[in-house]
Amino acid sequence: MKYKPPKLMTFPKDEPITVEVVNKFMEKHKLEVARYEYLKNMYRGFMDIDDEPKKDSWKPDNRLAVNFTKYIVDTFTGYFNGIPVKKTHSDKEILSKLQEFDNLNDMEDEESELAKMACIYGRAFELLYQDEETKTNVIYNTPENMFMVYDDTIKQEPLFAVRYGIDDDKKLQGEVYTLLQTIKISGENDELSFGEITYNPYSDLPVVEFYFNEERMSIFESVISLVNAFNKAISEKANDVDYFSDQYLAFLGAEVEEEDLKNIRSNRVINYYGEGSEAKNVDVKFLEKPDSDSQTENLL
Repeated sequence: MKYKPPKLMTFPKDEPITVEVVNKFMEKHKLEVARYEYLKNMYRGFMDIDDEPKKDSWKPDNRLAVNFTKYIVDTFTGYFNGIPVKKTHSDKEILSKLQEFDNLNDMEDEESELAKMACIYGRAFELLYQDEETKTNVIYNTPENMFMVYDDTIKQEPLFAVRYGIDDDKKLQGEVYTLLQTIKISGENDELSFGEITYNPYSDLPVVEFYFNEERMSIFESVISLVNAFNKAISEKANDVDYFSDQYLAFLGAEVEEEDLKNIRSNRVINYYGEGSEAKNVDVKFLEKPDSDSQTENLL
């Protein structure tokens, strides 16, 4: 299964951000969610091999998933962010405030999660908000329930962002973040409406998008077809091993009693003979299919 990377969402800078505008972009975002879920499942090890058609009940049917995608993401983020970002400032008071902010928000973990999400999904978001003590907090957010819209100027600067979800009553709840305001949104039966409005403590958009490339592609997105092909090949190899471990034993030219078969299975000894000319016609062997082990190894 393949999904195209999303296009950048843009909107005229001077146009009002209305309920209709937000709803239109939410519908566009919902079309991208399946891709994000697919990429997340790839990272977790749930891959296309699990959805292959089932084989007949008498055939081996291994479904092996070699999680190269997780290895790629974890290795990259380890090299990229294994050593936490160091911050310094000539003013000791400002440096103290920076350290206080980092400790409050556990920024080492925050930055690590942002890097991992950007690798998996192709993009990730960081949301700034004020807690009950009016302290500035940040939290990472996946693109599965959040998106950002940019203006249509040549700079394509962030214009507004939306975070939404469905509550326990099956109603839509969320927020729209603009340059000056945070607007509550709610909806039921596809009817969206604006609610409470609060002004941002800083005169800027309280959402930051993180991405590694302009196309917003996952770090492993270009090799998904190779990973799926590897999983299929190694699963068939495991099926071949199971087949050879459970071959049929053929007796040609002689009739074997059921009790004799039990003795052969238990003692692993075959001592069968015929009389006269019949002895030449008795043949005992395993039924085999052609071995494609070298071909499979070359493919892998």
